[in-house]
Amino acid sequence: MTDSDLTPGGTADVAADVAAIRARADAATKPPWDVHRYPYGGGRICIEDDKQPGRRRTLIAVAYHEADREFLLHARTDVPALLDALDAALAALAVAERERDEAAGKVADETLIRESALREAADAWESAPVAYMMQVSED
Repeated sequence: MTDSDLTPGGTADVAADVAAIRARADAATKPPWDVHRYPYGGGRICIEDDKQPGRRRTLIAVAYHEADREFLLHARTDVPALLDALDAALAALAVAERERDEAAGKVADETLIRESALREAADAWESAPVAYMMQVSED
């Protein structure tokens, strides 16, 4: 996958990318994957043949650096784990956004109520007799 394979921006785009990545991970051969090390360094990453478990192995990668071998070896289980964690984070984000929107709606409702009360008070004040205003100011 290259950077251009990912869709730009937005949760819907992320969901589409996650679905595509999960489909590729689900289609890959199930773990365990093993490393068979060469005596002179390096090693090959193999998977068991489903038809002959424990007997036949299929080469899927050759890596000469330990870090590369470890990365490839663990990718089969790391990618699904990361996808699960991302799903949980996206679900938590959706809940937080919904709660934020509900709270914003309540604040907006309260603001409308206060503005209405202030308008009523201002209208009542403007319609009050001038004599009443003068009496209040003398007290």
